[in-house]
Amino acid sequence: MPPESRPGPDSPPTDELACAEAALQVLQQVLHTIGRQDKAKQTPCPGYDVKKTNRAFAQLNHGPRRHGRRGILTACGH
Repeated sequence: MPPESRPGPDSPPTDELACAEAALQVLQQVLHTIGRQDKAKQTPCPGYDVKKTNRAFAQLNHGPRRHGRRGILTACGH
């Protein structure tokens, strides 16, 4: 019998490894398209240009607790 309610955004993922691998695959596709000319462009996050955001994502890969549970969004203020 299926659960009465669907998991929400605060629910833990069913398979954390599969979710992490899927997120990494998407992130790699996005980062692959960034060129040198893009690095100085501003992002929606105040104080974060593309280069700084890219660096923050790389740090999340090495230390996911650096910016808290929500990752870069916490550092960005969203």
